[in-house]
Amino acid sequence: MGKVPRRVLLLASQPLLGEGLAEILRRLPEVELNGPWRLEVNEVPEAALTMADAVVLATDGEDPGTMQALVARILDHFPNLPVLRVSAAQDRIWLYRSETFASGSDTLVHLLGSLLGKPRQGIQSEQKESSR
Repeated sequence: MGKVPRRVLLLASQPLLGEGLAEILRRLPEVELNGPWRLEVNEVPEAALTMADAVVLATDGEDPGTMQALVARILDHFPNLPVLRVSAAQDRIWLYRSETFASGSDTLVHLLGSLLGKPRQGIQSEQKESSR
């Protein structure tokens, strides 16, 4: 029995950027693509988000603070929905997600231990790039 395709909502600020990413995503058998749709930074497309397993925000030069605010609004409404922000202008991809855990000192100690035990790859790789 094959894997159930994951529903990916693609929102793009520029049609060409959206079509390029859509072409890549359509080739993946595990992806059921919804989009590309026009990215409106002042609106959270709640109806489409309720049906998505993940969201890809394709941006090209938008204000980073505005994009972070949009991601925060999406995660406020849909805390378990992974959001990937792809920036053509910055040549970067960011992954945002929110996880909720039962409260308790054991949980806190476990989470801190797992977070602190991981190397900070993103910062190290950016520092290497800037020192070149």
